[in-house]
Amino acid sequence: GDTFEQDVPPCEQADQDALNKLILTNNNAFDLVGRTLQKLDVSITERGRTARRRRARARGRRR
Repeated sequence: GDTFEQDVPPCEQADQDALNKLILTNNNAFDLVGRTLQKLDVSITERGRTARRRRARARGRRR
């Protein structure tokens, strides 16, 4: 609780702050990677759909 927070040495507090900053930076990086992957995934699915449509049309023409 409160007593622990008051008794934290400045050096440990600095370590904790650095760690928190690192964690935040990593989370932001993961977010960015996640968003990029999502965008890639969406564009791949879109391409897949149009390719499937084209194939279906080609089959239709043959009949």
